[in-house]
Amino acid sequence: MKKEKGQLVGIWEAIIKNKKTNKIERVTEYKNLLPTIGRHVVAMQFAGTNTEELEVKYIAIGTGSTAPANADVKLEYEVARKAVGSGSAPGVEASIAAFFSTTDIPDKTYLEFGAFADGGITASSASADVGILVSHVAALETVSSEQTLTLTFRLSVNDGG
Repeated sequence: MKKEKGQLVGIWEAIIKNKKTNKIERVTEYKNLLPTIGRHVVAMQFAGTNTEELEVKYIAIGTGSTAPANADVKLEYEVARKAVGSGSAPGVEASIAAFFSTTDIPDKTYLEFGAFADGGITASSASADVGILVSHVAALETVSSEQTLTLTFRLSVNDGG
């Protein structure tokens, strides 16, 4: 008998488009860290002791250069965040996306992305550094004033097979 084993795998996709032509200039994929606080909320959902909601409401970008760590509860230097524009859960994967226009983000290099879930006293909002950090990833994306950025965070429950 084959034993089932699974793991949560977080994957980020950054799509940079030219604002004028709407043509994709670059697509980059990153594997992320699922911080302890985010994994704890997942476990609470399974146990039925969920005092926090797990729905990802905001995606944020920042310029912090410290490597993501399990103890993280926010980005190091959050610059901007956007409400999730779309979400789906086909099969064993959740996919959550947000679009950053040229007016949403300054022309600079971004080194970290984060996904924030809503929940109780740590409810996520448009304000920086609030909500439950369910994903934190080191990135390297330079976005000019002529480019837009679409970030998609995918959480897969991989069967290990």
